Amino acid sequence: MSSSEARIDRLERQVELLLAKVDAQAVEIAELKAENVTLRAENADLRRRLGENSSNSNKPPSTDPPGKRAERTKPTPSGRAPGGQPGHKGNRRALLPASKVTRSFECYPGECRRCGTELPQRPDPDPLRHQVIDVPKIEADVHEFRQHRVTCACGAITCGELPTGTPAGLFGPRLLTLIAVLTSSMHVSRRKVQLLLADLLGIEVSLGCISESEEVVSAAVAAAVDEARIHALADRVKHVDATTWYQSGAYRSLWVLATKAVTVFYVAANGTEAALRKWLSEVRGILV
Repeated sequence: MSSSEARIDRLERQVELLLAKVDAQAVEIAELKAENVTLRAENADLRRRLGENSSNSNKPPSTDPPGKRAERTKPTPSGRAPGGQPGHKGNRRALLPASKVTRSFECYPGECRRCGTELPQRPDPDPLRHQVIDVPKIEADVHEFRQHRVTCACGAITCGELPTGTPAGLFGPRLLTLIAVLTSSMHVSRRKVQLLLADLLGIEVSLGCISESEEVVSAAVAAAVDEARIHALADRVKHVDATTWYQSGAYRSLWVLATKAVTVFYVAANGTEAALRKWLSEVRGILV
């Protein structure tokens, strides 16, 4: 190989090395750019988090730093006088209609406020009306049915039957409803319901009696609940969700079926597919 050829060969190898370095640097630059983009995004997210407080996010006020709390507790004065502003339309409690008034009292002046002359009780066509709303004295309405036993001439003893519709248990329909509303809708504990009945109505009941009342109401509304379930399943779009909890060594599940018109709850002893299929047996349309 001549000297010129050797020199060309050496230069070609140098060029190849330089190109390899350029390629490696290009890869490294691309990696650095990608890392820079990631770091910028992380930095922006951290700055956003640092600027969050109870006024611009869902964080509770207790998480605000001391400086922000002081700023929040000292609002900027508006310069206006406290109270209702000029031109503000006042809000007054509307009087109940006459059909809702249980008792009325006619108040006439006894004498003239200026000269003291005795005044006649002359009705005012447009009197001032002042209403006081109160609750009536609450007492337990106890119905006692006395079933008399009568002995026939033949010697047979026959007992009088209870009237049709008489509850078989201790509680009547209104008290059963009250217990169900307190324990189910208002989530009052059974023990507090027990105390309420004792203090308010003078009725001493056991916790087991309250639980039994809930079962009676559940059975009474079962048909209506199932009708609501079928109505919801027939809707074009309905939503289903569930939550579970652990009770007495086994899992329980609470299912909810909701549409725009109705919401139905179902407590299942388990969350198996078979139990859910039975509850959603007549589903049509879109189930979310």
